[in-house]
Amino acid sequence: MRPHHWQKNILVFVPMLVGHDFSFGSLEASLAAFFAFSFAASSAYVFNDLIDVDADRLHQFKRDRPLARGTIGRAAAGALIVGLAAAAFGVAMLLPPEFLIVLGVYYCATCLYSVLVKRMLGLDVVFLALFYTLRVIAGDEAIGSDSSEWMIAFSLFFFLALALVKRFTELSYLLDAGGTRAPSRAYRVEDLRVMVPLAAASGFSAITIFVRFIGSDDVMQTYSHPERLWYIAPILIYWLIRLMLLANRLRVKEDPVVYATGDLKSLLCGAMVAGILVWAW
Repeated sequence: MRPHHWQKNILVFVPMLVGHDFSFGSLEASLAAFFAFSFAASSAYVFNDLIDVDADRLHQFKRDRPLARGTIGRAAAGALIVGLAAAAFGVAMLLPPEFLIVLGVYYCATCLYSVLVKRMLGLDVVFLALFYTLRVIAGDEAIGSDSSEWMIAFSLFFFLALALVKRFTELSYLLDAGGTRAPSRAYRVEDLRVMVPLAAASGFSAITIFVRFIGSDDVMQTYSHPERLWYIAPILIYWLIRLMLLANRLRVKEDPVVYATGDLKSLLCGAMVAGILVWAW
């Protein structure tokens, strides 16, 4: 079920934070969205492990997963997939219909990813970026706010950078272990040399979108001191550079978002960004 990956779903709270909507109703809706996405993601993880069980047994880290290790059987995994999906959509029924649609798109896309897309060169990282972006959109729909085009564009490019860092990390460990091609993936170790430039290009494109957003009408209407948002840009630049350097040193062993939630400097950067958003308000 990978509950430690539920940390990714805090992204559903981003629209509430950015929009400064701290009402009890919005907090309650965002919490429901968090658990709906968490149950849906866990269902998709089990489904992915069920499909990938043979390949996972050959992986230096994934071979310790319960299905690959033989701790649980396929029937139990199937029951878990259905039960978690039912819980996810049951919680989603408490929220607006638009949220239910976004959750449905996310769940179908994750299943398609597990069956087909993760073996497709380049398209897999686009899907990973979309999964993160859909969480932000879902947070919008849960509290009934309008999705900002700026926020969606920023999210897409920013999370594409993180997806590329994730693939870079996987290939780095593969190279370190003497492998040449990732099991059930379309990537080879020679692709390492282009992963970091692609991640950097995507990450700094996201930051460019953010600094353009500072001068938009949306910001002028929401923030009393929009010029203070400029202080966020160097924090994002520092965080991206540090992440890519640590990934190059094999210090990032899993999904970059999960890594960031357990990294003190990343948490400090997040706290500073949140503080600046409140200060600019």
